[in-house]
Amino acid sequence: MTSLKAKIRVTSGRQNSALRRSDWLPAIVYGKGFEAKKLQVEYNPFVKVLKLSGYSRLVDLEIENDKPVKVLIQDIQKHPVTDRFIHVDLRQVNLNEKVESKIALKFVGESQAVKELKAVLVRKLTSIHVEALPMDLVAEIEVDLGSLKKFGDHILIKDIKLPKGIEVKAKPDDIVAGVSEFVEEKVETPVVESDAVASVGASVEKKKEEGEEGAEG
Repeated sequence: MTSLKAKIRVTSGRQNSALRRSDWLPAIVYGKGFEAKKLQVEYNPFVKVLKLSGYSRLVDLEIENDKPVKVLIQDIQKHPVTDRFIHVDLRQVNLNEKVESKIALKFVGESQAVKELKAVLVRKLTSIHVEALPMDLVAEIEVDLGSLKKFGDHILIKDIKLPKGIEVKAKPDDIVAGVSEFVEEKVETPVVESDAVASVGASVEKKKEEGEEGAEG
């Protein structure tokens, strides 16, 4: 299990901008039956923890000198321009109570339709909404593409082999992935601007000549 160290945060509002420039990330931890606390975590260590745990694996959160508590990364806010993280929500959990979370899907194996028929693989979902005890949560769930053998084949929610203790909060017949026939789009030849101008110019010249002939008549 990964661990993350944090400090109690005293900054708020615009003061958090200076905190971020010092490579600290404003955070908050909360949960059912737990006291909410404003925290700050070091930016780079948090990024490493996120890569290892994602949104569905427990993290040991060490708040200064207190005993570690179990949390899930709940939500992350990003800067709209730089895409850097600017705030993170951590959810403290009770190990004896089920929680809802998102688990990433990992597509494995090879589709015969893609390999031999040149079909197009379409991934409808990249994660699924689940419910489980915190200790039963996993970082990812594998989806085997080997069953996609011909055009129109699909993998449904009910086809996924779930780890023990995990319940999917989605309709059994929801499509996870499928294969379809590749359709080549016809591209119309664009009109070259110089040709269009020349055509318009010729038309205008012709009308001018016709007008002059009418005037002479």
